[in-house]
Amino acid sequence: MKRTKRGLALALAAAMTVTMLPATALADDTEAAYEENSAVDESEAADEAVAAADEQSPEEADAEADEVIAEDETTVEEETDADDTVVIAEAEEDAEEITEAAAAADDVTVTVPDASVDLSELDLPDSEELFEGYVEEAYGIEDEESVELASVPISEFDHLTNANKTLVTYLQGIFSKIADGDPSITSGDILLDESVGTRTYTFSELGLPVTATDDEIISKLDEQLQLLQVLYALIYTQPYEAYWFSQSSPSALSRGYDFKIDRKYDDGSYKDPGMALITRSNVHLKFVVNADYRDTSVTDTDTARYAIDTSKTAAAKKSAEYAKTLVANAANKTDYEKLVYYRQQICELVSYNSAAMGSSWDMDINGSDPWQLIWVFDQDPTTNVVCEGYSKAFAYLCDQTSFISSKVNCYIVSGPLGFTSSDGRSSRGAHMWNIVRMDDGKRYLVDVTNCDEGMAGAEDQLFLKGVAASGGTYTFNWKNSGNTGTLSYSYDVSTESAFEDSWLSLAKTSYVPIPSEMTLNTSTFVYTGKAQKPSKVTVKDSAGNTIAASNYTISYSNASSTKVGTYKVTVTFNGTTYSGSLSANYQIIAAPEKVTLSKTSMVYNEKVQHPTVTVKDSAGKVIAASNYTVSYSSGSKVPGTYKATVKFNGKPYTGTLTANYEIKQASQEITTAVDSKTLKYSAVKSTSAIFYLKGSAQTELTYKSNNAKVKVSQKGKVAVTKGTPKGTYKITITAKESDLYEKETKVIKIYVK
Repeated sequence: MKRTKRGLALALAAAMTVTMLPATALADDTEAAYEENSAVDESEAADEAVAAADEQSPEEADAEADEVIAEDETTVEEETDADDTVVIAEAEEDAEEITEAAAAADDVTVTVPDASVDLSELDLPDSEELFEGYVEEAYGIEDEESVELASVPISEFDHLTNANKTLVTYLQGIFSKIADGDPSITSGDILLDESVGTRTYTFSELGLPVTATDDEIISKLDEQLQLLQVLYALIYTQPYEAYWFSQSSPSALSRGYDFKIDRKYDDGSYKDPGMALITRSNVHLKFVVNADYRDTSVTDTDTARYAIDTSKTAAAKKSAEYAKTLVANAANKTDYEKLVYYRQQICELVSYNSAAMGSSWDMDINGSDPWQLIWVFDQDPTTNVVCEGYSKAFAYLCDQTSFISSKVNCYIVSGPLGFTSSDGRSSRGAHMWNIVRMDDGKRYLVDVTNCDEGMAGAEDQLFLKGVAASGGTYTFNWKNSGNTGTLSYSYDVSTESAFEDSWLSLAKTSYVPIPSEMTLNTSTFVYTGKAQKPSKVTVKDSAGNTIAASNYTISYSNASSTKVGTYKVTVTFNGTTYSGSLSANYQIIAAPEKVTLSKTSMVYNEKVQHPTVTVKDSAGKVIAASNYTVSYSSGSKVPGTYKATVKFNGKPYTGTLTANYEIKQASQEITTAVDSKTLKYSAVKSTSAIFYLKGSAQTELTYKSNNAKVKVSQKGKVAVTKGTPKGTYKITITAKESDLYEKETKVIKIYVK
């Protein structure tokens, strides 16, 4: 039996009280890989020698070291392969010889073989439990019978180093991508990014002497990784995304990395432990993939356990997204139409999976398989479901729906189903179906499974059905493909204990969509001084079907009214099939009265010009422009009188209104080279003075002088004749009037001084 989410939470909470094992709690194969480095006797002897050396003065230690080297010339051999990886030879008893071996390995990369982490002390939820939680998160399902695992902030895990808190955050991103089926990650063998994997320590930080052996260094580096604690924090901060990780498998998590040491100076002497360095790099963590999500096409034995089938890990998220599109597609339907649409869509997406049924079928086990819900919406015709999938899918769509009536809801029930057929067949077995409470407050059976093609109740014989119970059993008749029979539904103990009796009691008759919509052929009338009311009333039920007028009578709040106002039409059902009443309002509104123009007079500007229009009714209320169109007289460009016509579109206003506007002639501007001229009398006393006005305007110009002594041509040439006496003279320039422009004049003054 699987644990509930509440059980998971308690299990993880209990695990929090367990003393965390060091990350060096590795499987036996780790030590086996290094046993040639560290015979127990020799390590103990070396430790004693180093401890004794620590108690001596530097002079005594150097002297004793010289003696040891003189007495025993045994050397430590080392083998270096092609890629500079050191294989440490067998250690000698003498601590100084161990020191010599360590010194020889300075600045060389050591590759630490993979070793598995012992997870036996962690009580982690299994993959099936986590996957069910992940599916519920993806689908937005709230399980009222269980408590979700808390998502604890990583900051709460004080036993982790800051570096490993960063590692947990990094792995959270990786786990989320794998859980969502990200195609960029196809293996649980994860090489950590340098930002989280590469780390340099001093020997002092690790509590190591500079003479430490590789085994001692590896042990300390494993402690720094804190893999057991990291995994625990990862599962607890992001529980469901770890569903693909097979934590119960042998060697479920293993690690490997490289390290390099720098503990001597160029002259071969050793650095202080606070200066000597160990650098860890190329860290990879291998997470074994659960067999349900493993890529079986990978046959290589070294990689097959870690290969991820992203089509399986992506299934939950993709199917949840598709299910939500179905809900969106039904948004504008009536409640009844939504339910019909959901039934039809489920039956189109899947077929009944007969192969899954058999004598070994157990609802307690198979009834909680999250794949049943996923397979309905994955759009894969090869993944079919049993009754659980049909009923869960229907309930899920209903749960995600905003129904018009707050009364409508859906839930899942289960129990034995008895089947009989006129051809002699009969059976009885575990079954799962739905009950739906409708807008009439009554509850009805919905068995989408048996409404599917080829099933006894196809297509809707078991959809929103009601019947009187007999001895706790609800029996329905079916007819299909020339056969007839019965389907008898009873509730099992788990259903009866989960619901109150009223929730399991079905209506005695099948659902009939109730009257839900009343429309009038006309709901707005324009005042005419006569009585007005709708001439036709239409009533529809919640399924969108029109209800015959014989089922109701119509009354009006004031059928003879002629005044502007709002009135009511009421439909009262006669109780034969429907009861109650529906009502709708209609109104008489003021008639359009006046068109107002933004401008009634405009000046010619060489462009077409139209004023904007505002229409008001007799009550002074502005009528929306959506009620009419506006047209203008042609040629609304040149000076003249024009008309704006408002034509109402009949919804609800009819007829037309007009208003006039005019375009006037434009004024002209006469420009000249000079606006006035001053001449000296001494200059014109003996000779004539000539200059040009160079006048221009929109129309033809004429010139006229007020004195014969000052002559002007019609081209604007001015001649002040010889001997013109002192005085002021005027030349008048006139621009002629035209259809487009007004007459304009300009006076040029000439001064002789």
